Amino acid sequence: MVLFDETTYELFVHALYQTFRYTSIPSDEAYPFENVMNKGAHIVMDDKVPDVQNNLVPTLTAGAGNPSSLTNGSGAYINPQFFKLIYEEESDFEMLKDDSGKDMFKPINGDSRVGHVAWMGNLTTDNRRKQGVHMSIARTLTTP
Repeated sequence: MVLFDETTYELFVHALYQTFRYTSIPSDEAYPFENVMNKGAHIVMDDKVPDVQNNLVPTLTAGAGNPSSLTNGSGAYINPQFFKLIYEEESDFEMLKDDSGKDMFKPINGDSRVGHVAWMGNLTTDNRRKQGVHMSIARTLTTP
C-alpha cells in the first residue's frame, strides 16, 4: 500500500491518466478507501500525511488537512505482510467498571448510558527494510 498526501495523490492519478490514457483508472472496488492500483499496490490518499522533507504537518480546517499548507509531497510505502498487532489479553476491549462496580452509567442530566472500554496493544514490524518513505515530491507538473 502506498499512502500519499492529497495533492501528490491527485498528481499521480493525473499522470497515470496522461501516460496510459485510461478511460477509467484501475482500482480495487473491494478496498475500503478510494484507491488506484499500480503494479499490484493500492495507492490511497490521506489528507493528514505530513511533509516529511520539511517536517510540516498540514493545518486542519474543520477536521480535514489543508494540502496547500505543505511545501513538498510525501508518500509512505507500507507492506502489511511484515506488520503485527500485539495486544494484552486482559485489556482486549474489556469494559471498565466505575467505583460502584458498574460498567455502564448514566451521566448527570443525560438520557444515555456511557461505558469505558480498555484496549492495550502495540503495532510492531519485523522487517523495516520492507517499509519506506518517499519525500520531497514536487507538487506541480511544471519543470523548474
